[in-house]
Amino acid sequence: MRKLADITTDAGTIHPRLPGYLASMTGHCPYLGPSMSRNLTLWCGYEASPDDRPELLGLLVKSAENVRAVRREHGQLACANIAIYGPTDIPSAQAVLDWPHWITRKLYAPVQLMIGKFYIGEQEDDKYGTPIAPPPISFFSIRHSTPAKDARFLANLPGVAAQLAKADEDNRDVLMPVLGVPCTPETAASRYADLVRLFPAEQKVAT
Repeated sequence: MRKLADITTDAGTIHPRLPGYLASMTGHCPYLGPSMSRNLTLWCGYEASPDDRPELLGLLVKSAENVRAVRREHGQLACANIAIYGPTDIPSAQAVLDWPHWITRKLYAPVQLMIGKFYIGEQEDDKYGTPIAPPPISFFSIRHSTPAKDARFLANLPGVAAQLAKADEDNRDVLMPVLGVPCTPETAASRYADLVRLFPAEQKVAT
């Protein structure tokens, strides 16, 4: 895995079409505009392949812990995004993003963090049936979760929805209960295979 863009609030340095994409997304996400206006929406960029998934998991853990720290100091608008260069379509993006995303989502749901993933070119509609602009690059997004607002995204993942519904940010170590070791990016990466076994993909339900 190779870092291509340092942490920044300027999404245009990550991808030239990201600012336009984010402007369109403010109409679908009520928190994005206020977060960006307070310089609490951060971006970085990495080139990654499926072989980099353990290291990518470590990066997600590091970013999630940073969001927790910023949330404690600046409130619930803290948001970190990791752009993933390399995938050029949805299948190739899924091969890179899916497992690190799923593991991190399961680790951090109990402390009320929402871990999102967005595939390059993905076509979706919002809850009103309005088309959402396709992302110009694949990326992860880490932010505070408001269960009532996130329910639509998790309707077919009842286990995660249940975790978020009773979540509490009590500063717990998210790895200790599942692996018995302190949470560090290095530990998460080195125990990637164990975490895949501990968090089998949740069976989605029809919606």
